Amino acid sequence: MNLRGDLVYKRRSVKPVLTDSDRKFLIEFIITTYLGPDVKYDDPRCSIIQRRMAGSPQYTLSDLGSSYVTISFLERLYYYVLRHCRREHVLDLNMFHMYLKGKLILPSPDFSTDSKQFTSFFPLDLHEQKWYPDSFRIVKGIVLIDDPSIECIKEDDLNRFKSLTGVSTLEVNLSECLENEVGHNCKKKRQENIQNMECQSEEFQEGHKRKHIDDTQPMPDPMFPTKHNVKVPLSNNTCKSNGPTFMPLLSVSDTAAWNQDCSLVLTGTARKGMFGPSVGIVDIGIGEMAYLFRISLPGVQKNCAGKFSCDVQSNGRVLIKGVVTGGETIRKQARVFQMKIRKLCPPGPFTLSFSLPGPVDPRLFAANFRADGLLEGIAIKQ
Repeated sequence: MNLRGDLVYKRRSVKPVLTDSDRKFLIEFIITTYLGPDVKYDDPRCSIIQRRMAGSPQYTLSDLGSSYVTISFLERLYYYVLRHCRREHVLDLNMFHMYLKGKLILPSPDFSTDSKQFTSFFPLDLHEQKWYPDSFRIVKGIVLIDDPSIECIKEDDLNRFKSLTGVSTLEVNLSECLENEVGHNCKKKRQENIQNMECQSEEFQEGHKRKHIDDTQPMPDPMFPTKHNVKVPLSNNTCKSNGPTFMPLLSVSDTAAWNQDCSLVLTGTARKGMFGPSVGIVDIGIGEMAYLFRISLPGVQKNCAGKFSCDVQSNGRVLIKGVVTGGETIRKQARVFQMKIRKLCPPGPFTLSFSLPGPVDPRLFAANFRADGLLEGIAIKQ
């Protein structure tokens, strides 16, 4: 109120939100809490924070085991943990990759040339980041801590992390983390968090020729080592019989010693096409270190969470499950069409399985569901 008795409103100054500080805190908390070096004499394996709290000695290259994580999995872990976070607290995909390389620089003291980044905790001379062989970027000598202990975490840091992320427990649900729900019908919050990252993601993947499952596809991630198990178990997934149809695949010239069943097995609506299966036509290629397959999946819902999956077993067996769209009535652009000629596969669920020419490493499998209806996958030989 002024001298004349008039009410005068003054705008209060608002302190800026410490966005970069929060982003720095969150990514550093995730890296140091959920990841640790694969040090052979640590039993069980410990996170960075646990090793610091215990005063563990510095390890050398010869102390590390053969475990590794893919960059694709680190992406999923980061965005899974921050799935309920506010968008401004989450690094976009391009920034995230620069952080992993130790090269993220922003006009803020939190991300400068002197600030700690991924390579500060996992230095390149011990944890090499490499292409394996030319389709996967991996970080060597690292294991996942999927149920980290809170005893080694400062109470203030733990409360801040829970407040920013909205989580009540630090335990990682691996099936949810690997389920790639943003296509990886995704939870609404998470979709909002990564919506602004998709353009950068496509440019980054194209520029670096990355061949892994896009974050908009509901497909599982490669398997990876944890603190309890650094060996990859064989998958127990089997294809349930539903009157399957067998299709012989063409033999490959340099696989004379291949004794596995090389037939394609179809069940469900995929085997009911009038002139042979429009779903399930497979091409297989053999390289020096990997196998490539391309399989036709016209009309398959690739963005239906929980209904599409692709699993590769150690013996080279590939199992695909999905749902074919369509029906007697099709609605397009506010128009309704009654289908009179129907030669494609009827709508409904299906399974499809076939074998690659030899055993593979399930941890090094990547697939891309292309816009032309082909699922293309690369699996590294054992």
